[in-house]
Amino acid sequence: MRKRIFLFISALCIAGLAGCELKQVGEPEEPDSPKQELVSGDALHGEQPDVSNGEFVSEDCKQGNSTVLKVENRYLYYSPEKQGICYTDCVTGEDGYLCIKTECKHDGKEICVATNERYEIKELRLYNGKLFANVVEETAAKYLFKLLVIEPDGSEARELVTYMEAEKTGGLPDGLEGFQIHRNKAMLPMGVKKTAEDGVYGLAVVDLNTKEVAYLDKEPLSAENPKTEYIRAYKDCFFYCRQSGKRTVLYRYHLTNGEVDTHDMLPSFGGAYGLLDEERVIYLMCKEDGKRKGNEFCIHYLSSGRNEVAKKLTRIYTLGWNSMEDGEPREIVYSAEWMMLDDTYIYVAESVTTGTVEDLTTRNTEEVILMNVHVYDCDLEMVTTVDFGTVLEDIIPEIGQYKEAVAKNHCNLSFFADEVYCTITLPEEDVVCKCSREEFLTGKPKFELVRREQK
Repeated sequence: MRKRIFLFISALCIAGLAGCELKQVGEPEEPDSPKQELVSGDALHGEQPDVSNGEFVSEDCKQGNSTVLKVENRYLYYSPEKQGICYTDCVTGEDGYLCIKTECKHDGKEICVATNERYEIKELRLYNGKLFANVVEETAAKYLFKLLVIEPDGSEARELVTYMEAEKTGGLPDGLEGFQIHRNKAMLPMGVKKTAEDGVYGLAVVDLNTKEVAYLDKEPLSAENPKTEYIRAYKDCFFYCRQSGKRTVLYRYHLTNGEVDTHDMLPSFGGAYGLLDEERVIYLMCKEDGKRKGNEFCIHYLSSGRNEVAKKLTRIYTLGWNSMEDGEPREIVYSAEWMMLDDTYIYVAESVTTGTVEDLTTRNTEEVILMNVHVYDCDLEMVTTVDFGTVLEDIIPEIGQYKEAVAKNHCNLSFFADEVYCTITLPEEDVVCKCSREEFLTGKPKFELVRREQK
């Protein structure tokens, strides 16, 4: 997740909207529209594109698959360095732009699916075998918030819907991170921010088939709307978090009727949560501060609103002279940075810790940085621990000089069938590697490099 720093401009004025009509290639341009049109691969060869591709088949959101987008034999991603949508071939390792146009320069100056200076891409998601891009189009007077549909072979890109318009006099787009698609609905956070304290926010839900847009606040964009974070999906519901004073409140949106209900967690809940089933939300809570970090598993019951502390986060401390107590390894409570779930396990990243390893022969000590990810089953019993500072040495031989940076960011995990993918954020590049789930659960996985991408 890349953070963008924006410079902000004068006062805000909101333009109302409904879901807009799709603009076909060849339509007359509006005075406020940029000159470059979005077209398909067919149009690249002189034919009018057919954007009536039928209905999307309902699918569930795949938790953890936001950072690695895999379609058949390709990994798809947005490259800030190349300023375009790119791919890596799973077999050959070949990299390229997601564009089928021959002799294309991929510079954004000509018609190209991969690079198009008309849109600023905020995030990509994979759904129903297609790539969805949350983008902002800047015209002379407005910001247009749009959802695009892109064919994974680079043959076509089209606008699905414009879900919000905002006057440019209010600032720059903000708060668009973390959108999700689930059961043919896209939940899209949005906002425009002028200063660190002055911004307007909102939350939209788009039906992929009907193109209808629903807003979950009285005003689509308003300073009264808290910023939306940590969107999750489970069964017939979206879940998301918003700040209310010093508390983080969990919201549940029902896809069947559009109703929203709120759920208060224990104090110091900061947004790290997941769904165990239709009744239970598991989350991290810390008694020490109000941050997102936590040192206890807690359970929230959706039907009753009851909260309970389920388990302290502990591990065996094995470093340094004080790792033993009465001749036995000492158990400590650790603080966690984040938590995520797949269909079977719960993954918790321990906050960065430093310790000393003692050479019993020379009595010399060496300081090390721990980057532990602990794996729990659904009964909250620890299955294994993976120390990424050790297992990544084969992939990143120079990781010693990066350990602190890696430890601070930890790793984003993605899950595909029997594979686990790990995205490591380094100061100047992102590294993606993979291993089998069976190896990962041994605690000593041997990762295979997928790609290294310069920032």
